[in-house]
Amino acid sequence: PWARLLGPSPAAITRFDGLGEIRQGGPADLVLVAARDFGELVTRPQTDRIVLVAGRPVDATPPDYRELDAPLGSRGRALRS
Repeated sequence: PWARLLGPSPAAITRFDGLGEIRQGGPADLVLVAARDFGELVTRPQTDRIVLVAGRPVDATPPDYRELDAPLGSRGRALRS
């Protein structure tokens, strides 16, 4: 049930019907994580995650916080304080 928080539930809330579900013939856009439950998902850094887009792994390295300063403006710095 907790896995629904990662796909179907946000997709439904944002009205992206049909997204967030794993189904035959569907897009293979998903994130694979080594977590056995929701607690492990939110408490581990997930540096071992694999992000797939169209079934192919992509670079999932988070940007350096300094790269986010311009898009977020002063709000980005405030969030880290």
